[in-house]
Amino acid sequence: MGIPKGWASAFQLSALINLGYIWMARNDLIHEASSPDPSACLQAINIRVKAHLKAWKDSRVLPEH
Repeated sequence: MGIPKGWASAFQLSALINLGYIWMARNDLIHEASSPDPSACLQAINIRVKAHLKAWKDSRVLPEH
């Protein structure tokens, strides 16, 4: 996929968080009959990914760039 070697973990994290939010939105739509706000979802995803990446950087899981 052309992802730099040091960013594979960050890409995987982002993909998993996105899939989790898609799954939650699907469940809300089917079981709660509610439609999530796409802008709010994107903002929440962005915040969560940044928080995880910061935690990883602080714990030295990700290489410094």
